[in-house]
Amino acid sequence: MTSLSTGPASKMTIGVYKMLYETIFATKLDDELYANIKNSNGVHGEIVYMNGDVACGIISGEINAKKIKITSIGVLEAYRRHGAAVSLVNGLIASQKNVESISCTFEKSNTALVNLFTKLEFKVAEEAGENVTYEKNLA
Repeated sequence: MTSLSTGPASKMTIGVYKMLYETIFATKLDDELYANIKNSNGVHGEIVYMNGDVACGIISGEINAKKIKITSIGVLEAYRRHGAAVSLVNGLIASQKNVESISCTFEKSNTALVNLFTKLEFKVAEEAGENVTYEKNLA
């Protein structure tokens, strides 16, 4: 049986976060985002671990007053469809006390994210061109 756990991307684990980000998205992690996650400067990152030791996915969110805006979420291809993305969203929510809502904007054609946020009971808050924003009230 597979077990999943999440933990913060901190000064001790930011290197793992960076490696996962660059592998999943095939692009370099922006230096400013890297520093903001590392120093908890308005951005929070979480890493999901499978069976306690295999880092397999990441999520980051901008924290603004009482709202989280998910800016990136991804799971290594070999570890998809095991609940890692659900654990990441729930871990990000759990890491932030007193937050009233969470949202994510992405392309409508991304069926994996549509399915994820629908499963987590997010609602469509806005549609603009090719993009859609899903939001969930937590209060």
